[in-house]
Order: sequence, then structure tokens, then C-alpha cells
Amino acid sequence: MKKGLRYHFLSSGVFADPGGLGLRALSRDQLDEILKPAECTIVASLSNDYVDSYVLSESSLFVYPYKIIIKTCGTTKLLLSIPVILKFADALDIAVKSVRYTRGSFIFPGAQSFPHRSFSEEVSVLDNYFSNLGSGSKAYVMGDPSKSQIWHIYSASARTKGSSESCLWP
Repeated sequence: MKKGLRYHFLSSGVFADPGGLGLRALSRDQLDEILKPAECTIVASLSNDYVDSYVLSESSLFVYPYKIIIKTCGTTKLLLSIPVILKFADALDIAVKSVRYTRGSFIFPGAQSFPHRSFSEEVSVLDNYFSNLGSGSKAYVMGDPSKSQIWHIYSASARTKGSSESCLWP
């Protein structure tokens, strides 16, 4: 089952980032450093004027100037990539605007290791980084518990002036 992590960042402004590259300024070595704790690697890449996309050994990565989406599957440890992404965002002087983590039910839940052994464990790890964003965090489990497919969703976002979009999916 796929695990997905989406980050939206606040633009650092034209003076801090005159080229508007944002996260697209990250080097291949830096992207590899982000993916290493998640236990996946870049297999191929393709870029255009708007996005850098990567095929991973365990799914995909999309890097926009102020958004990054990582999708992994299997027994990857996606949440372990969070501190590295935040380190590079801090170096680029961009702040997290919102983060979303989603996954379905695991086919082999016993094969998952920290921090993916349970949704409560995942929420605890995510809250450690994002519960202070301003609007707080929310965690949901959606679906019929008697069925095999249940969706797990975590969302946290910063409070921005005059914005009602913080609760909407990108």
C-alpha cells in the first residue's frame, strides 16, 4: 500500500529566491539524502518548466518550487525523511505551510517497522514535527473497519492571514 507525504511551503519571496527555484534548487545528492532514511532511491528523472519528477525504487517523487510530494510503497520508512526535508527547507529559508500524510491499510502490517507500525505511531511522529504549525493537526481514519481497506489521513497547516485554503487539498 502506498504511503504519501505532501509538503507545501511558503514562498521565501523574490528577494530571497530571485530565480523562484525554491525546492527545485536541491541537488541530486540532497534528494538522495532525503530518500536514504525512507529506504528508496532515484531510478530515473524527468523535468519540465514546472516540476522535477523522479521514479523511485519504491514509487515516485515530485519536486515543485514550493511543494514536494513523495509516494512510497512496501516497507519504506517515509516518515524518517521528514527531518532531512525540514533541514533543507530551513537552508532555503522556506517554512512549511501544510503537510498531508495518507496511506491505506497495509497488506502486511506486521512487516512494517518504526515509525509505521501503527497509525497512532505515525501520528505521534508527524505531530512531533508539525502540530505547532498554527492550525494544529488532524488525524482521520476513514472507511468501514469490517472491510479490508481503510484510509489513514494526517493533516497539519499553518495559519495564514486571510486564507481559507489551509483546509483544502492541493
